[in-house]
Amino acid sequence: MTFRVLARTLILLGSELISSDIVALYELVKNAFDAGSRRVVIEVVVRLKYTDIERLRERLIERLDKRRFSVADNTADRLAMEEFRQEFLDAVDLTAPDARVFQHTVEHAATWDILTDTLTEANYIVVSDTGEGMTLDTLEDAFLTIGTRSRHAVLQSRRANGNLRPILGEKGVGRLSTMRLGERLHIESTTSGEAHWNVLDIDWSLLSHDSDELLEAFPVDARRGRQKDDPAFSGTHIRISSLNAEWTVEKLESFARKEFSRLTDPFAAKTVFPISLHFNGELVSIQRFDKLLLKHAHATVRAQFKGEPDGMMRLTGTVQYKERQRTFALEGTHLASTTDSSPYILNSLGPFSIEVYWYNRKVLTEIEGIGNRREVLALVNTWGGGVMVFRDGFRVLPYGGPDDDWLGLDRKAFGSGGYKVNRAQIIGRLSISSRDNPALTDQTNREGLRDCPEKGALMKLLLYVVRTELKTFLDTVDKDIQAREPVAIEELEQRVRSEGQRVEDNLVELARRVPEIQQHQPLLKGIREALAQIDNLIQDVQEVASSYEEGRGQLLHLAGIGLTVEMLAHELNRATEYALITLGDASSKQMPQPVGALIQTLEAQLKTLQKRLRLLDPLSTAARQRKETFDVVVLVQDVVDAHADRFAREGITCMVVTEPSNGRPQLRIKAVKGMIIQVVENLVANSVYWLRQQRTLDPMHRSQIQVTVDTAAQEIRVWDNGPGVPYELRERVFEAFFSTKPAGEGKGLGLFIGREIARYHGADLYLAEKPSGPDKTLHTFILTLGGMAT
Repeated sequence: MTFRVLARTLILLGSELISSDIVALYELVKNAFDAGSRRVVIEVVVRLKYTDIERLRERLIERLDKRRFSVADNTADRLAMEEFRQEFLDAVDLTAPDARVFQHTVEHAATWDILTDTLTEANYIVVSDTGEGMTLDTLEDAFLTIGTRSRHAVLQSRRANGNLRPILGEKGVGRLSTMRLGERLHIESTTSGEAHWNVLDIDWSLLSHDSDELLEAFPVDARRGRQKDDPAFSGTHIRISSLNAEWTVEKLESFARKEFSRLTDPFAAKTVFPISLHFNGELVSIQRFDKLLLKHAHATVRAQFKGEPDGMMRLTGTVQYKERQRTFALEGTHLASTTDSSPYILNSLGPFSIEVYWYNRKVLTEIEGIGNRREVLALVNTWGGGVMVFRDGFRVLPYGGPDDDWLGLDRKAFGSGGYKVNRAQIIGRLSISSRDNPALTDQTNREGLRDCPEKGALMKLLLYVVRTELKTFLDTVDKDIQAREPVAIEELEQRVRSEGQRVEDNLVELARRVPEIQQHQPLLKGIREALAQIDNLIQDVQEVASSYEEGRGQLLHLAGIGLTVEMLAHELNRATEYALITLGDASSKQMPQPVGALIQTLEAQLKTLQKRLRLLDPLSTAARQRKETFDVVVLVQDVVDAHADRFAREGITCMVVTEPSNGRPQLRIKAVKGMIIQVVENLVANSVYWLRQQRTLDPMHRSQIQVTVDTAAQEIRVWDNGPGVPYELRERVFEAFFSTKPAGEGKGLGLFIGREIARYHGADLYLAEKPSGPDKTLHTFILTLGGMAT
């Protein structure tokens, strides 16, 4: 029999894979649901305290060892048994179910073996359902086999008959829960139409040592049991005794309040699967979620991820706060960028929905129907904890629990300013299904989802909904952004220095692994000089910022310079990191050609960065100067030329066009030159980033950028043939901290600062209103210059 071969493996699986008592009970609840039962009843019976059982068991072991190794003395043995029996009786809780019958068994136990067995059966847990039940063959073959496909066969049969009820259990691991809870298992099960119950008894303790003879003789055969009162009845009773842990009414009440109350979806209109919980015959109440609390949330966000008729996945949703509402959508390249995932992974992830309710704990008030502020706060404390996950209406542990921060919301919240959207403020539900999300499967120990690309994409989408949509909307509505600076210069300085240190570390590692690089002193000197220039620039920004008293416009300018400097430091770091990655672990003697190519690549990238640094050099002091008159055509050409090598590496064709073609080839404006450079630089850098993302989805894409200086209309237009900006995001991209780039790729400040700079000059920065391309997105940014023209 398969079970005998895997017996010891089963013991290990039961104790190691099922990590807690609540997980074990939850798996047995899911078994009842899978059996087609309409409800499940869990009864915990405790007739002796766990400490008393342990104490009495030690006494038994001592007495049995003494009998085994000493001369038989019937009188002494009888007296010892009487003493033990009385100690046993004194420990029995007379209020427990069948306590008198249990006492009678103890009083009339004629041997030590009977007393041992009675002590073992003192406390037990029974899980009962009225599902389809199991036949004798099913008990013997399917129930005791790990990895059985019997559930799969049931699911296929149900679907064939139009029954869409899902199967929650996976690979039969749920039955290992009984080992977690106790050492003895007694199952009674029957199907409709059978005349008798089918019975299986297992004592797992018999497998807890290394006797191969005992293993072969291990009794696991199912047998026919007592006759049924009603042949039409079906169901299963699982009784677990010789419990492995202490069970008290307080423990069960805690489980009821913290765990059982949310084992099934509390947001649903009606209970998905009723659970009845009892301790020593008394009902333990499972607190139901008061949905009235949801109606009083200070902010809500609801989103759906699903496929469109064209076969592409799309995230759409609505966020509400203080009687204001905003819809959002994410698709195409922006969706792929946010999740850092391919269309294949996004389709494999499948559809889901999420709803999040946010509570500002500082302003919680009395809610009629719930209670005073303290009672409302207690309810938020009980149910808050982040985003809970429900598959087919049943919770996936431990997500959204008090000790779980699976989305890292607290780490992000406590490290930021403004509203702290942390787990304690959130009651959330993610709804998935086994049918629509087959890639999202449980870990074998039932502690979360298995790691896979689909799970990674899911987490990034959830973070986008909570951080980018919910949090930024809260900040926007309350004008928090206008009340604080968009970026701290000190923070930028620290980030620049951190990038610089990483470059230095990379150079040391390159020298260790490629000694030949030491012969290229001009290259090394150039890199370190670039680092020093970057450091000087950020110091200039810091010094000028500290001397400013002229208002927000100049501070925005400095923040923008700081971001640009950080970007250059980051690119220099990436260049040296790429060299290390390409080298791998090979020695220079093994790959002389790649070493030379790497040095040439580093030199080319350094040359590009030096050009851009020369453009930036006047920016840090531009704010000390007054507005000056200059030719914007020349300025735009200089910015584009500084990116020439980068365009070549990225495979981008970039053109500078002056319109009208028969007009004057220059446009002189009066402005702070460094600020205009900054805006154009940011627009070009954005185009490069999104064209790179477009090529990730379509490697054959021919990337193009066109920067047009229209001397008649007095404006600069920056166009690219990347994914474009969805029409509904045409204004949101200019909000501070809004970005569809993945974490670490953007702060969501570039366009915000660009527009602020434009308005500082009496101009504007906006997206062309006319959608273009088959996807009807916006591809052209326009910087007006009318207020600056001379």
